[in-house]
Amino acid sequence: MEYKRKCNTTKGKWKNEPSINVHFDLLSVKQAAGILNIGTQAVRAAIANGRLKAQYINGKVRLLPQDVKEYEKTKWQRNHRYDEDELSIKNAAKILNVPEQRLYYLMRTDDLKFYYKQKKMIAIKKKDLLKTFGR
Repeated sequence: MEYKRKCNTTKGKWKNEPSINVHFDLLSVKQAAGILNIGTQAVRAAIANGRLKAQYINGKVRLLPQDVKEYEKTKWQRNHRYDEDELSIKNAAKILNVPEQRLYYLMRTDDLKFYYKQKKMIAIKKKDLLKTFGR
């Protein structure tokens, strides 16, 4: 397989990438956005977050149709981001029947252990929640 090297003046980030001209079953970002009924930036965000698999061929983003169909099934599911022993702030507050603000206060005062998952999402372990509230 032969590799192309982009010059430094182009906008491309990839220095060594395979020069494959096989595009018969690959989709562009615009085509994938049309199939998913979302914008192209949402498709790029899903790729950046690792929720949608993509390939970079000749400096262009290409997606497999089966990956797009798989993403379409879980597109609106938000609960798949947490493991079985983890809870979001909203779900923990609902289970304990306390306001979310109380959980944020306990986190701020280091009375409740938490950690960040996927950059911005806050996750709480169920065992730490039980230790704090003793229920």
